[in-house]
Amino acid sequence: MRTSPAVAVAAALVAAWAAFAALSAAQAQQAKPVVTEIVIKGETTIPREDLLKQVRTKVGDQLDAARLAQDAARIKRAGNFASVTSSTEKVAGGVRVVFQVVATPPATPPATPPATPPAGETGATPPAPPAAAEEKPPAPPIEALIRSADPGPAKIGVVDWGKVKDQWKAASKLQQQLSDLAREQLLWTKYERPYRELLLSLTKDEVDEAARLKFHTPNPTAKDRARVDELEKSAQTLDGEWSDLRANPNRTPEQKRRYEELRDLRNLRLQDIEDMEGKLAEQLDMRRTELRDLDELALQRILEVVAELAKNQGLAYVFRADVSTGVGDQMVLLYGGKDITTDLVDELNKRVPELTNVEQPG
Repeated sequence: MRTSPAVAVAAALVAAWAAFAALSAAQAQQAKPVVTEIVIKGETTIPREDLLKQVRTKVGDQLDAARLAQDAARIKRAGNFASVTSSTEKVAGGVRVVFQVVATPPATPPATPPATPPAGETGATPPAPPAAAEEKPPAPPIEALIRSADPGPAKIGVVDWGKVKDQWKAASKLQQQLSDLAREQLLWTKYERPYRELLLSLTKDEVDEAARLKFHTPNPTAKDRARVDELEKSAQTLDGEWSDLRANPNRTPEQKRRYEELRDLRNLRLQDIEDMEGKLAEQLDMRRTELRDLDELALQRILEVVAELAKNQGLAYVFRADVSTGVGDQMVLLYGGKDITTDLVDELNKRVPELTNVEQPG
């Protein structure tokens, strides 16, 4: 089934972006090897197939160092590993990608020092057996920690997630780009493609002009609207002529020539629509992938800054304060906690003014 993408709201910007993306993609394709295999090495209790689900790089993709770094970060978070590194091995037809995982070592209790003989005693006295370690009570559940939060200088922090995404300029820009992409898809699928199919009897330049004035001119003038009406009426007249000729089984030589001329013209316009849709699909799929990667990168940057703020402000836990249900790991903070949303937004705007797929140094 064909997936209909959306035409760009500003045709000039789309054309410029497409030319740049196509040139960059062509250059990258010439230089980057193809991934033929992806493996995970190292000790892990998590099934490797589950870890591989965290990897966005796929067999058949061209090697992308930035994406491999993001894949390694996702594996590390999923398995709570001490470290995850990526490397490549040359093989026939491309490269094998290897993710090396290192498990987080378990915490070991401190060694008990040997007993010291009382002063004045001689001879070797065997050390007394160590006292049984006092069994620590189990850690309180998250719900108990939330209920006991101190509204003053608390060890629990809260973040308004929606506020962060609204006020962090880079994330706000990303959300706007995602919304624009959805509008472009709707514009092409619901409006522009059906409109172009009504103008099959016109020339390519005439169809492009009508579509531009109809959908991509923000403030059309009276002259613009009159030109659209003129082109639409011309298309209706030619469609009527085409229908009459097609219904006539006894065409004269002149009518036959005209019938074939209109038939060929309509077939060319249909091919134009298919070609345009294919190019736009490629462009928009590329943009959609880039934006999804940036969305994941945004989450990674937020978590990095949250961890640092928590450490600097002595916070043991940080929860989302805008979640409406206490299901799974999305808990609701009902009372207390220090709101670090403003600090988080300020740091994100200062450190990450723009989101990019190029990995930034730690």
